[in-house]
Amino acid sequence: MGGLLVSQVLTLFTTPVIYLLFDRLSLYVKSRFPRHKEEA
Repeated sequence: MGGLLVSQVLTLFTTPVIYLLFDRLSLYVKSRFPRHKEEA
């Protein structure tokens, strides 16, 4: 029972943290390397 509680808390905690990390990383990459829109 304790393992289930620990895994649930870890999941609820790590999921938004990882999402935020990837969101910030993508914003950083976009600001660092601006994409030039080129018509194909």
